[in-house]
Amino acid sequence: MPQIFVVVQQLTIVESQQTLPGSCPQETVVIRTWTATDDCGNSDSVSQTVTMQDSESPVFSNVPADVTISCDDVVPTDEPWM
Repeated sequence: MPQIFVVVQQLTIVESQQTLPGSCPQETVVIRTWTATDDCGNSDSVSQTVTMQDSESPVFSNVPADVTISCDDVVPTDEPWM
């Protein structure tokens, strides 16, 4: 009957991260890489890319209504909210 041997090796796992700017200040790309290396120098790497995008336009709320005033009236200074 054949014998089966299981060899357990020590693994070293190294994580690195690179952050790249996007096309505007709210956008970034993060690249995470993990590399596992065993005692014999064999290694393998995997990467994950996370892309953060700003794809939503700003929306005004509480916009003041149009008004008609006389020349002597004070112009309203209400501002919309974001």
